[in-house]
Amino acid sequence: MFVGCSGWRYWKWRDSFYADVPQPGWFGHYSNAFDTVEINASFYSWPTVANVQAWRRQSRDREFVYTVKVCELITHVKRFKGTKTLIRDFGIIADILGQQMGCFLFQLPPSYHYTKPRLNSIVSQLDPARRNVVEFRHKSWWNEEVYRAFKKAGIIFCSCSEKAPPATQ
Repeated sequence: MFVGCSGWRYWKWRDSFYADVPQPGWFGHYSNAFDTVEINASFYSWPTVANVQAWRRQSRDREFVYTVKVCELITHVKRFKGTKTLIRDFGIIADILGQQMGCFLFQLPPSYHYTKPRLNSIVSQLDPARRNVVEFRHKSWWNEEVYRAFKKAGIIFCSCSEKAPPATQ
């Protein structure tokens, strides 16, 4: 079991978790307390090879695992329409991270509700050789058809933890 946070570079933490730790030492401090982290920056901008190599180097020789949030271009802009090549290209990150790669997190917007064609589109485009996790934020996805399709395809269904249930509209 790996325990970590959704990100590690939070300025609000500088006076608590990172008190007395210079900013360049934040990751080292974080990785002494946790053994995994979700990379959120990859959601907002496609990471370069140099970015991914830096992630690998910064964990040094520790047993450390990264979850990489997939770029919003795939999940929010294109919404899985014709994204198979983009998903394949994004998968190169796993090749670079090697053993440090945990999974790819595909987080969808609350407005993205369930339809059978959308389910088929997602399942058909994800590379079964990768560890894929899909987080739906609309409650219509919480249904047996989705669970069965994901189980058959080896896709992990992510349940978000929030104070309120997923959006209904």
